[in-house]
Amino acid sequence: MTDFPLPLEGGCFCGQIRYRVTAAPRFAMACHCTDCQQMSASAFSLGLVVPREGFALAGAEPRGIAKVAAMSAPPARHGRTPKPAVRRR
Repeated sequence: MTDFPLPLEGGCFCGQIRYRVTAAPRFAMACHCTDCQQMSASAFSLGLVVPREGFALAGAEPRGIAKVAAMSAPPARHGRTPKPAVRRR
């Protein structure tokens, strides 16, 4: 993915966590597991695999949550905002 516009900046909906991507992603993926379906309220979620040195977080420290999507799968670690909040408009 060499034509990816950089830097890419974004964050969570409530604004507690921000991210910055400064390196081109190695690949993009779509996940259809039940955890990703629940988190995205969709049939799948999209993700990018970025080199560690090209990714930075700012703001609140994400709270790690271990979940098992299927009985045969190992637990997956998801990051959430420490105090989930709804952004008011």
